[in-house]
Amino acid sequence: MSEEMKTDLTEFIQIVKQLDPVSFALMQNNAKVLLARDQLEKERMAGMAGTI
Repeated sequence: MSEEMKTDLTEFIQIVKQLDPVSFALMQNNAKVLLARDQLEKERMAGMAGTI
């Protein structure tokens, strides 16, 4: 892991530690939704690449 990524991750963790439980749950849910969207997009793009 690069030093820049470690710094970014450390900063992110510091922010997350300050969230109240409801905000944390919302952030966690949003992250799961975004990850699912990204995975669907990757699958869609992979499918399009196979048809070209």
